[in-house]
Amino acid sequence: MADLDELADDLKAKALKAAGRDALERAADDWLSSDEEKAARAAKRAEESKGKRQKYLLYGVIGVLLVIGILGFTLSYWHYFLGAGVLGVLGLYARHRWRSRKEAEAKPEATKLEAAPVRIEKVREPESRAPEVDAAAEAAARRAALEERERRARAAAEARAAEEQEIDDELAAMKARLRKD
Repeated sequence: MADLDELADDLKAKALKAAGRDALERAADDWLSSDEEKAARAAKRAEESKGKRQKYLLYGVIGVLLVIGILGFTLSYWHYFLGAGVLGVLGLYARHRWRSRKEAEAKPEATKLEAAPVRIEKVREPESRAPEVDAAAEAAARRAALEERERRARAAAEARAAEEQEIDDELAAMKARLRKD
């Protein structure tokens, strides 16, 4: 970031230096040159600016005429442009259909049959544990989870109550300060 600031400061300094040098040169030329030379320079500058102004005006007029011509052409033949667009979309659709048909014809029948989905069914493994042991373990896990949820809910309620008490104490203190003032 500091490098960018230094670069910006350097560029500002160079621009100011160049502007000052240019102003100094113009002042020296004005001070050292005669009235005829000053008039000749002023006439030359006026001629150059007039030429630039005429050039930009000509470019503007040509641009406006070009835009009007394109709009007129488009408005006159809009239905042809619409038809060309519809034909283009239909052509793209037909090309897509043609290519997919060619690909389907290129595949031999054997590959089509091989590509059919194969169903694989999982074989269930016999349970090694007794069902009553699993039921007891599940019940104990449920009880533990329920107790944990209850403990968290109590902790959250206590935290909320403590926070509300803090807010009430602050509010009471602020009211007392306002009454004293």
